[in-house]
Amino acid sequence: MMVQTTGCQIRNELLHKILTSVIADSLHSVCMSPTDESWNMNIFSTLSSVSFSFKEISMEVAIKAFAITPPEDDGG
Repeated sequence: MMVQTTGCQIRNELLHKILTSVIADSLHSVCMSPTDESWNMNIFSTLSSVSFSFKEISMEVAIKAFAITPPEDDGG
C-alpha cells in the first residue's frame, strides 16, 4: 500500500516576510560587518536557486526596496 503525503506549503505572505527579513539582514551585514560577507553578497543568487517561488518573491522584494523598474515580460 502506497502512503500519499502532501508537500508542506507556506503561505505567500509568510514567504514574503521571511525573505524580506533574510534580504534585509544580509544587506545590513554586507554594509556593517568588517568580516568577509561573500555569502551575504550573493543572497539573491542563493535565494533564487532554492525554488521558483523564492526567485519570484526575492525579485518582488528587490523591486520594491530599491525602486527598480521591473523587467518587461518578452512573452518567452
